[in-house]
Amino acid sequence: AQWAFDRDPPFTVVSYQTAPAKPGGVLVLDAVVNRDLHRECYVDLSNSIIDAIGVRWDWGTTQTVTPQGIRELDSKTPGRLIRKIQLPPGMSPGPASLLSSMTYRCNPLHDVARPISVDARFDFVVLN
Repeated sequence: AQWAFDRDPPFTVVSYQTAPAKPGGVLVLDAVVNRDLHRECYVDLSNSIIDAIGVRWDWGTTQTVTPQGIRELDSKTPGRLIRKIQLPPGMSPGPASLLSSMTYRCNPLHDVARPISVDARFDFVVLN
């Protein structure tokens, strides 16, 4: 029964910084995050970018990260999420957002019923 109450997100974004980047260039995201490393959570990650005129660009493929992979990442950059993202060459200049959707499974009930969904949005600027 305690599994049903296991609903706290195992990942939260505290703050982040980005630097403007050109279409086709590299966006650097540097975020301060909290990861709950005490739970055995698997996560499926997918990302997309929305440009200034509302075009959605899917970025990469959906990835699954194991609890050990999450701990390994945190050991390399404790409490930080640092990503370098190759922007599509055809992006429109102006304000844009990286949308990251995460689906966590931290106990057997999450596998069959309701996983924990976490969405993060990182705003940045695409230069001319």
